[in-house]
Amino acid sequence: MKSVIGETTDAAYQLDEEIGRGAQGRVFSIKGGRYAFKLLGKKNSKDAQLLQRKISYIKTRDISDLNISKPIEQIKGEFLGYIMEIATDMMSLEKLLKPTNDLNWWEITGGLKKRLMVLKKLSKLLADLHSRGLIYGDLSPKNVFISIDKDFAEVYLIDVDNITHLSKIGDAFYTPGYAAPEIVKGISGADTYTDDYSFSILAYQLLTLNHPFVGDHINNADPELEEEAYQGKVPWIEHSTDNINKSTKGLESSITISGKMMKEFINTFEINILNKLKRTSTLKWTEILETSLTGILVCASCRNTFFY
Repeated sequence: MKSVIGETTDAAYQLDEEIGRGAQGRVFSIKGGRYAFKLLGKKNSKDAQLLQRKISYIKTRDISDLNISKPIEQIKGEFLGYIMEIATDMMSLEKLLKPTNDLNWWEITGGLKKRLMVLKKLSKLLADLHSRGLIYGDLSPKNVFISIDKDFAEVYLIDVDNITHLSKIGDAFYTPGYAAPEIVKGISGADTYTDDYSFSILAYQLLTLNHPFVGDHINNADPELEEEAYQGKVPWIEHSTDNINKSTKGLESSITISGKMMKEFINTFEINILNKLKRTSTLKWTEILETSLTGILVCASCRNTFFY
């Protein structure tokens, strides 16, 4: 597929390269830099009608001022997909979770400061969305796009067809490893609290290169145990009294996570893992991350960033 045609405008969009891939489809950049294309699969009338309703719903919501890739139109032909706006010079957040062999990888990808800036802007974006009675629903690194330049930290959410005001039990679509325990168990739909939980997972992973529930115990166990970990039945890797699932990989959290931030990770992943009403909200995360950024220093010789 080299190009697609807009269903309502008849505009021809020339596809450039694949910039994202997830359980719900693939995302391609479009030549010219202003738009992207999300391919969902083969089209049938039921799916096409559902997608059209989702696009129409998003277009009527008050989110024009938020960094969210707005849907433009569906495409013609046998494939199901839509054109969306996207900022230029962006990459998937997933790129910051996969170190290269370069010893300076952490520094040349923005260091601690960029990661904290990205998280602050993402938490504020989600909090703003929640304040308008909307939820994102499927937050994962694949759905968050950030500035490629190490000195910038702009954040955009893609896959906006997930945005809604409420999700019924059993209807929530999620990325394994990023959903709240109640969604994985099938006892709750998506809501602002499940978005908050997904953000906490992503934040911890971005700062330590470790998933908070995938320690050595899970890595060496059967796949079924990983599902139990995502349901909150296995201690997280920095549990205060149970180190069965500690991790010997990734970065030392004391270097990249402040004391106040760690307190909120403990609150979410340990104390209130099964009490969504008391887990740390994205609104509170925004305040904490803003404070954490005031404690960042820059090394005069290597230009790396670290906590005071």
